[in-house]
Amino acid sequence: MHHCFYGRFSMLELNKRLQYFDLAKGFGIILIILGHHSLPDYINNWIYSFHVPLFFIISGFFYKKKPLLTEIKNGFRRLIFPTVVTSIICIFCLSLVFTKSGSWQGPDIVVWLRETFLCRGSYVIPGLWFIFSLFYGRILLCLIYSQKKYLLVLTTFFSFLISVYLFSKIGEIIPFYLLHGLLSPIFIVSGSLIKQFGILDRFLFSKYSVTLLLLALVSGIFLPINMFKFVFPLNIINIVTAVVLSVIIILMFKYISEKVSNNKVFCFFIKSLSFCGRFSLLVLCTHAWIHTLQISRLIDNLFFMYTGGIVELIIVGAMVFGLYNINVVKKIFSY
Repeated sequence: MHHCFYGRFSMLELNKRLQYFDLAKGFGIILIILGHHSLPDYINNWIYSFHVPLFFIISGFFYKKKPLLTEIKNGFRRLIFPTVVTSIICIFCLSLVFTKSGSWQGPDIVVWLRETFLCRGSYVIPGLWFIFSLFYGRILLCLIYSQKKYLLVLTTFFSFLISVYLFSKIGEIIPFYLLHGLLSPIFIVSGSLIKQFGILDRFLFSKYSVTLLLLALVSGIFLPINMFKFVFPLNIINIVTAVVLSVIIILMFKYISEKVSNNKVFCFFIKSLSFCGRFSLLVLCTHAWIHTLQISRLIDNLFFMYTGGIVELIIVGAMVFGLYNINVVKKIFSY
């Protein structure tokens, strides 16, 4: 299965011409890590306007309908199992943070364990929600998939609206990020349609491309979204913004991979970014482990604001480089 997180089937291995998808994923996972730290509002808004949809769109670009049980089995093994292992490690890390001077100084331990297990409230582990969203979204798409494109778009957009409405009414009481699973299909379908209609190539030569880019940038900065909190000020415009910015990012790395990949100056940058994209799930899970230890907050306090995210990024990169070739890690993350 071609998948935005399934490292075993990285774009680089499947087709060198598609290295730019690994680069785009690497860029996206870096933005996800930085987005969990203090940044100037305009940068944070821009990041949140597309960084998560980018992964859904890339997943959709390689989406092929499979039998429902196969989709569930593959998704559970390659997405949910590594996430559960990560959650257990994060719980252990948080228990260390909450234990000071030999005594528990965190929230009520029963409530904390229960809500963390249910993946809801303020006890969620950073970044892991959208892995569940991707898992549910692909299953939902498997159930509703139609050859009639307009029906697929309407159905997934309706799914999107239902999730936003339900969240506004019942808040975060639904466990296991089930409502988040209704958000991702519209972006997965967008990725599939981008491939089917050759939009990556057409966009470059479209007379509307510059206008769309400017509108998307303005919308992204001044009308930011937050998929985790279901914040979509203008619904359809926010969706279009996320799709346009994602297309721009993919095209940018397509150009880089084709024009400057052999440049010695950019060689290390391209290899590092491609590595992060190829092992993006491992990068995200490692980030979750490190972030729960609150190292970046300590760094921000010791030095100055905005340094914590950069330092955590370096730590995560070093850890992933050390972990990715270990057999038990390969088995957990299925690559």
